[in-house]
Amino acid sequence: MKKHIWIAAAIAAAVIAVFLSARGWKDVSVPFSNPVIAEDCPDPTIWEEDGTFYLMSTGARRIMCSKDLVTWEVAADRAIDEQSWDAAKELGKQFWAPDMTKVDGKWMLYLPCYNAAEDSRIAAFTSAGPAGPFSLVGVLTDSRDTGILDTIDPEVV
Repeated sequence: MKKHIWIAAAIAAAVIAVFLSARGWKDVSVPFSNPVIAEDCPDPTIWEEDGTFYLMSTGARRIMCSKDLVTWEVAADRAIDEQSWDAAKELGKQFWAPDMTKVDGKWMLYLPCYNAAEDSRIAAFTSAGPAGPFSLVGVLTDSRDTGILDTIDPEVV
C-alpha cells in the first residue's frame, strides 16, 4: 500500500512539474511556506487562464488569483452574483469542494449544495470570465431524485 502512495505522489509531482514548465514557470526558488493562503481554505480547486491561476475553496464566496501559485490576492469577494447566491442558499446550507472547467468559451462552476446525506445536490453556474460573477444555470444531480447519498465532490474532466 505504501509503495502505491509513493508512486502516486511521484506521478503527481511529475505532472505538476511538466504543467508548470510548459507554462514557462521555471523559478522554483520563489520562497513560500505552507499554507500559501493563510486563511480557512479547504478543498481548493485551481484553474488557469492566460498565465493567471485562480482558486476557489469550500464556502464558494471568494476567488483568489496568483501568477506564481505562491502569492495570492483576492480576484472576487463575491464570485456568485447575489440573485444566484440567494437561489443557491435554497438548495443547500453548506457549499463544499467546488470544481471549475471551461466549456465552449464559458467558465463552469460545479458546486455541491449540502443539507444532509440524503438532501444534497450539485449545482452548475456559468460566467464569461474566470473570476466571475457566476450565475446559476441549474441543478445537475440531486440525492433526493437519485437516492445516492452525499452527492458531493464533483470532478469535471
